[in-house]
Amino acid sequence: MMKEKSLVRIIETTLENFKNISYGNIRYFNRSSVERNAEIISGDINGIYGANGSGKTAVIESLDMLQHILCGESVPFSEYEGMFSDSEDMRLGTVFFVENKDEQFKVAYDLKLRKNEEDRRIQIQSEQIQYWIKGTTWKEKHEFFFVNPFYDLDNVISNEPANVISSKYKTRITD
Repeated sequence: MMKEKSLVRIIETTLENFKNISYGNIRYFNRSSVERNAEIISGDINGIYGANGSGKTAVIESLDMLQHILCGESVPFSEYEGMFSDSEDMRLGTVFFVENKDEQFKVAYDLKLRKNEEDRRIQIQSEQIQYWIKGTTWKEKHEFFFVNPFYDLDNVISNEPANVISSKYKTRITD
């Protein structure tokens, strides 16, 4: 019996306002292969190298935060509180290549995070998910944007429900 093919790979990472990085973007080795052919070259290994202070550790720490979030866990405040600006939200964007059986997708997950000193929490301000399905080209972009009402002060003050906006269906879903 043949094993069905499933894999998820990070092909791009973008950071803003995290540690010493005001803006940084990494396109991993296999990204061009994914864009052209919707495939990952087997046996690839990614390495991050650069000068001291160039942000290598910041990238690894941001991927650790992403892992906590994708697993449904809180980001440990004590580990990351000193890495956030007091005045600006941190942005973490990640593009994944997902292959499940015979289907290929590109999925972009974009987060805005904020440090809350009073509650001693790292909070998700907003999330955006976009995905493309592979046909003859990358097509049918779908997009969802989530604003967390518990961390958006305007929504807390006016007591409005959470908003989920889908560009594909041109609807606004509220709870």
